[in-house]
Amino acid sequence: MPLPGSVVRTVDIPADSATRALAAALLARHVPVTAVAPAEGYVESVWYDLENRAPRWPETRRLESIVKLRFFADPAAGRTRVVGEVVRRVLVDPSVPERELERIVPEGHAGRTLLGEVMTSALGVERPPQQPGNRN
Repeated sequence: MPLPGSVVRTVDIPADSATRALAAALLARHVPVTAVAPAEGYVESVWYDLENRAPRWPETRRLESIVKLRFFADPAAGRTRVVGEVVRRVLVDPSVPERELERIVPEGHAGRTLLGEVMTSALGVERPPQQPGNRN
């Protein structure tokens, strides 16, 4: 389930195709992927160090620059609703479930820039739905 503050796009491609395209866009930016499930419409990256541009497990000294990206693609009214989130850990505590320690990065964070680049590369520019008979 995506966290509040995630980015939502609606596109005119099937959910499984959107999922594959998002995974490919991550890999094209050298961000390794840990999960790709086209049938479920899910993609997840590794924890990724934005400063060093390399996979890295969150460590207490550098939590701000280590992020994970997730995408959820679901059919919606003849289109596909894609939700993208980029999170960081706020604390390293093995006694707490990982997801409970994640927060969406704020606007202006380098992770948001990466998220936008991946979504635009994979999905194109968002357009309003076409109305029947409308060729715009």
